[in-house]
Amino acid sequence: MTAPTGDAEVQDGMAGLAPDHFLHMLAVSLGTDGDAVTGTAPVRPELFAPGTSRIRTALLLTMVDLVAGHTPDAPLAPTVDIRVQVHAPNPTSGTILLRCRPLRVGSRMVVSETELLAGETGVPFARAVSTFLRMALGPGAAHGPRPVPSMPAPSFDAFLGPRIVDDRRLELDPHPRLDNGHVGTIQGGVQSFLAELAAEHALGHGRRLAASDLDIRYLSRVAAGPLAATVEPVPAVGGAVPA
Repeated sequence: MTAPTGDAEVQDGMAGLAPDHFLHMLAVSLGTDGDAVTGTAPVRPELFAPGTSRIRTALLLTMVDLVAGHTPDAPLAPTVDIRVQVHAPNPTSGTILLRCRPLRVGSRMVVSETELLAGETGVPFARAVSTFLRMALGPGAAHGPRPVPSMPAPSFDAFLGPRIVDDRRLELDPHPRLDNGHVGTIQGGVQSFLAELAAEHALGHGRRLAASDLDIRYLSRVAAGPLAATVEPVPAVGGAVPA
C-alpha cells in the first residue's frame, strides 16, 4: 500500500497489518510541523474505560508510540521506553492532538517529548517522554488522514479480551490483530494495556481506577504466548500497601 506525499508516493508500514488491527482502530493520522511530528486521533467512546469518560492511559501511550516513532525525516524502531503522565482530564469528544519534538538525537538513540492536547481547545492534558533505537526496520506509518474503522467490540477493553488467572494476574494470547509484525512480538501498546488492566484488576477490587502515570520499558520480544501481567503492589509512604 502507498500513500501520496506531494508528488511522491511512500509506502505505508501499517498496510501489512490485519484490517482489524489494534493500531488501525486508533486511527492516528501523522503529519509534520517544522521539526515536530504531529498526530491527530478521534476521541471515540470505545477508548474510555467502560462506564467512564476516561481514556485508557495505555491507549494514549500507544498514540504517543506511533507519533514519537517517527522523525520528520524517517521512522524509528524499536521502542526502548515510554512514560506518559496525565495531568488534566482528557477530552471526551472531538480529537486528540499530539506534538512530538526530539530532545536528543544521537547516532543510536532518539529521546523525544510529546505533548497531548484537546483538539477543540488546544489545552494540554498529558505529556510523554520516549526513547527509540535508530534502526531501519522498514517503512513507518504513512502521513495523511486515516479512516476511522468501526470497532468490532464495545470497548478496547473487550477488544483486547484478556483472561483473569488470579487476583493479581491477567493473560493474553497472541493474535494477528495484536501483533507487531515486523519484529515478531505483541505490539508494545498492547503490552502496556495489559499491564494497566492488570493493575486495575489487582488494586481496584471491581472499581475503575485512573492510571495517571504509566512508565513502560521494553526489555525483549514476546517470542511466544501467552503474555502475562502480574501485579506486585508497592508499599506507599508509611509502609501501607494499597487496598
